[in-house]
Amino acid sequence: FQSDASEVFKKVQLSKIDRMWEYAQATSCRTNVILNYFGENRSEPCGHCDNCLNPPVGFDGTILAQKALSAVKRTNESVPVGLVVDILRGSYRREVTAAGYEQIKTFGAGRHTSKSHWLEYITQLINLGLLEIDYTDHSRLKLTALSKPVLFNGEKVTLTQPREWVDSSTKFVKKKSKRETFEDRLIEELTKLRKQIAQEDGIAPFNVFADSTLKEMARNKVCFRPEFFKLSGMSAYKFERYADRFLEKIREVMLQSDMKNLKGRTHLETLKLFNEGKSVSEIARHRDIGKSTIIGHLAILMDKEEEIDVQRILSMEDLEKITEAWSDLGQPTDFNQVFSRLDGLYDYAQIKIAVAWSKQR
Repeated sequence: FQSDASEVFKKVQLSKIDRMWEYAQATSCRTNVILNYFGENRSEPCGHCDNCLNPPVGFDGTILAQKALSAVKRTNESVPVGLVVDILRGSYRREVTAAGYEQIKTFGAGRHTSKSHWLEYITQLINLGLLEIDYTDHSRLKLTALSKPVLFNGEKVTLTQPREWVDSSTKFVKKKSKRETFEDRLIEELTKLRKQIAQEDGIAPFNVFADSTLKEMARNKVCFRPEFFKLSGMSAYKFERYADRFLEKIREVMLQSDMKNLKGRTHLETLKLFNEGKSVSEIARHRDIGKSTIIGHLAILMDKEEEIDVQRILSMEDLEKITEAWSDLGQPTDFNQVFSRLDGLYDYAQIKIAVAWSKQR
């Protein structure tokens, strides 16, 4: 470690390098490595780091360890990691032959193990305390007090398999979010529906909708007719022929999901209950939200071209009185004027649904 800094400073920096190395090569819970570094000791696995989700697979690495330790010993602990690997693999590069290392017994003893795997195994041996890097001596590998029992007495060493050796069924895969999982399920259901429709019509599935359109439906949670018509690749023919069936499937999957914050879901829940014949008061109690919010949902649903029997909410006389005041005022978007004109007899939700009824009519 060549530097003009004080020995204390260099020792601190070397210690930090060691800890970084330990973290990068850790085969146990990485979250705990970080917590332990900052003094918060914990042994319970976090369950979400790569080592917890995909635990390393251990095996008897005693022979590999002995080969590596022997190479370090026979080079008089005078070479760095990369050169040890070249010796083990039987490389004739200049640095090896110039020092005569091709003559030692361990030369080529590990030729059937790849360079990347040897680097990983030696790193594990360092983490196990069987080897150490001497940063004060040009980063050369050194034996430790733990090396001798392995090298001469056959003490067992457990190593872990490199990641690419792990069976593909256990390979680490980033855990999907709930939203991603929902979208995958929705795409799967829409793909099944598309196949069914294609078989009924005697056409190829992509002639119903392209994969990209199905993904767009899932990504945007398209559950109302105006939104559906705006999908890429949509034509008037496809809209009239397929919209209702795809919207029905999308709504079904959305309402079955345990995700409560999906776009449009709260309006679909209100619509479902309203269509089942429940009153605004019953829906409000069932959903534990205010009556005005429920009426607001129904007004929005009308704007989205849903058929709503508004006379279950307001009489025809009330509807006409509200819409007449709204029209007389020039159909303002600010309902404060309508509220004032009608002397507060109707709340904003009632005004909103009466206006939606007028527009839909």
